[in-house]
Amino acid sequence: MKRIRAGISRLLGILPNERREKELADEIEAHLQLHIDDNVRSGMTPEVARRDAVIKLGGVESTKQVYRERRTVPLIENLIQDGRFAIRQLRKNPGFTCTAILMLALGMCASVAIFAFVDASLIKPLPYKDSTRLVGVYESIVPMCPQCNLSYLDYVDWKKQNTVFSSMDVYQRNGYMLSTPEGTQSARGARVSDGFFRTLGIAPVLGRDFYAGEDSPGAPRTVMLSFAAWQKRYGGATDVVGRTVSLDGEPNVIIGVLPQEFHFAPAGPAEFWTALRPSGSCELRRSCHNLYGIGRLNDGVSVQSALANTVSIAQQLEIQYPDSNKGQGASVQPLSEGVPRSVADRWAAGARDTRRRNCPPLRHTAARSRRPPAPGGRSFPELEPESLRRHERARAATRYRTKRHAGSHDPIPIRRATTDCPHNERPCGWVRNQG
Repeated sequence: MKRIRAGISRLLGILPNERREKELADEIEAHLQLHIDDNVRSGMTPEVARRDAVIKLGGVESTKQVYRERRTVPLIENLIQDGRFAIRQLRKNPGFTCTAILMLALGMCASVAIFAFVDASLIKPLPYKDSTRLVGVYESIVPMCPQCNLSYLDYVDWKKQNTVFSSMDVYQRNGYMLSTPEGTQSARGARVSDGFFRTLGIAPVLGRDFYAGEDSPGAPRTVMLSFAAWQKRYGGATDVVGRTVSLDGEPNVIIGVLPQEFHFAPAGPAEFWTALRPSGSCELRRSCHNLYGIGRLNDGVSVQSALANTVSIAQQLEIQYPDSNKGQGASVQPLSEGVPRSVADRWAAGARDTRRRNCPPLRHTAARSRRPPAPGGRSFPELEPESLRRHERARAATRYRTKRHAGSHDPIPIRRATTDCPHNERPCGWVRNQG
């Protein structure tokens, strides 16, 4: 109890108290007077007697400070005094004060933003059910493309033949032309297989998920809304389920609304999630790769076991379809490793797009005339005028370019734009040349 009382007394001693200071000064002065009286009786003059008394005491102010430190917490008291001094200095220089506060605010905001990104993408587990069992599934062609998109037909075979996934699904980023009363608008979206959200462990907050087989070519066109699209485009109306929305001129029935906290970074900020419904020439060929796979591991199955199983399936498909699957392997990695990389890649791409938009064509032309061409006679694409880049993309879309391994006559897959991409928003994937 004594220690507790002493601690409380020290904390209370931090508070300023004029009465206590006056009592301290009076007590010290009384001690000095006693010594002075003794010195005077011994024959000293009053001035010499006082000086000798102060020397014996050790100094008036130093004695007061020793006493203050014993009745308070020096560290806290010093911090309070330093804070008061800093406030007085800042009050004298308002310009410097505003600049310092602004710089500190910007620094703290930047630090918080960076930490929030790192925490969400690298530290915290993914916001899905049993996220440690989720993996990304890719085809691979080493060393050129260790993690490539899947073709639709290969995905179907992998889904049937694997023994390591409790479920396996695919997705593809997409863009739609949305018909509204105000006119046609572009909207971000994604195409997913019927079990995509069940694999992630996501349930809609309104309506239902895709039925099994609802992603087949002959199934009715259905779509699920993101929570943001539901609020923005439909005002959060609870009767939105069952309405029809026109995407790319095709009517799609809204069947559900995804949770507000749901976000799948590799697909971007998609508003409309449609069933896959394979169509077009790309998804009828094994040589056209435009899908990304995810899988949920069975209980007790490791990533290494899943990789061995998918590699075995890829080898079987290579034997069955040598023209389209020659040299294709498989790659499996935890989804938690793939999502941060996709986010970082998207940030880098956004920075490049911003830099290109901010640079006028004249600067591109001037810089191009000063810079030497890249190896092989190709000029740097970031230095070309937009018209030349557009012309080259058009030529690449209509021309069949073939590259060959050194010392080999086997063609290797290359990336090129295809006409199967909706609105030419982005290349659908890579296409293997058939020789």
